[in-house]
Amino acid sequence: MKGLEFLFDPKKLIASSDSGNISNKITYINKDGNIDSINIPSIIGIDAETTPSNLGEDASKNASFAEEMKLHVNIKSNALPKNRTNAFYTVGEYAQITTEENLEETSVDAKDKLGNEIHVVTTLTGLALAAWKTNKADEIQVPLSIGLPIEEAKKTTDEKLQVYIGKHIVTAIDGPYKGQTITIEITDVQVNVEGVTSYLGLAYDLVNGEFKDTEFGSKIGAEFAIADLGAGTFDIGLYDEAGLNPHKSTNYPIGTNLYIERIMNDIVQMPAFERRVARAKRAGIEPKITFTREEFMRKFIKPVIARVIEEPKYTPVYNVTWGPQTEDATEIVVKHMKDYADEIISKVDLFMAKTNVPQMVLVGGGLLFGYAFLKELQEEDCVFPPNLQEASYFTSKSFLLRSIIELAKQEQSKTKTKTKVK
Repeated sequence: MKGLEFLFDPKKLIASSDSGNISNKITYINKDGNIDSINIPSIIGIDAETTPSNLGEDASKNASFAEEMKLHVNIKSNALPKNRTNAFYTVGEYAQITTEENLEETSVDAKDKLGNEIHVVTTLTGLALAAWKTNKADEIQVPLSIGLPIEEAKKTTDEKLQVYIGKHIVTAIDGPYKGQTITIEITDVQVNVEGVTSYLGLAYDLVNGEFKDTEFGSKIGAEFAIADLGAGTFDIGLYDEAGLNPHKSTNYPIGTNLYIERIMNDIVQMPAFERRVARAKRAGIEPKITFTREEFMRKFIKPVIARVIEEPKYTPVYNVTWGPQTEDATEIVVKHMKDYADEIISKVDLFMAKTNVPQMVLVGGGLLFGYAFLKELQEEDCVFPPNLQEASYFTSKSFLLRSIIELAKQEQSKTKTKTKVK
């Protein structure tokens, strides 16, 4: 596709946000014209004006936080709550340094994404990071591409979309870009329906600023369904002879968050951790093995899943550490992974039987979470993306590709208009 020079404009950032209940995936075009992504856990610390470095302590000594994870920002934006249009936040796992009463994580049953403070903060922080990583100007324009669950997208109004439109100023208080300020002007918001646009990420790629067909795309037939397994919802988009079928496309309130919460709660009940639980109860605090779901997944679950995918014969062992103790929680973890997979499989069977769709493609972070049991679905009529480790980024990648296609059309239209004038 011609007319992609705008991808390298230092005053423009082409980016998308796939904001979920566990994390916000910000996907953008890097300096080489390739697709890159940032994963920010959906956690924020509110009114976070101080961090260890402000108090004279070298925060880098804390091995729990890599430099990239030190997200402490000041955001000036009308997209924030009216009482915090100029506020300090710690973002992602770094939010854990904030006092517990100021720590906010998306709830398991969180519904609307648009305008939610956590999603706004993680999105603006992610856009600032992407701009700094790609050496963009201090003031940039962003045509933002976002995704919403099918049911939320149906009721979203133009007025609600205006929440992001306008200028937002982000300053890094700590971390690798400490002291840098960027003004982000969001010029347009393109809404994608989750589970509907995902096919773009499967069929196309962007390499050195040029569109390429993927080998996997040729394996997808003319009629198919895309199933996006997310943290909060399970979305299915159906493509038939007439294109997207909005009547049969749907979503279910099934997400990995609920099962991760159940795993964490059951681990707290393990006899080996009785003393930790007793101490928390004496202090009047709810006992938790980790502060957040994202931290729990990063420390104890994701590394094992990665090995399961890389080594098919490996029998997974999920060890968890709480305080000085490390215990085998495999039985608990596997039970809830299977429960999740069983629920997904039942909906896949139901949808495919009701629609007679010849092929379904599964993507999303839930595919990784339930992979040990969902892999039994992998046949000719039910396929997985080639690089499973990137399954959770396919949705945000698709949002980005759709945005680029629309922007390229606009650029081509401008060129034709100029030619006619001449």
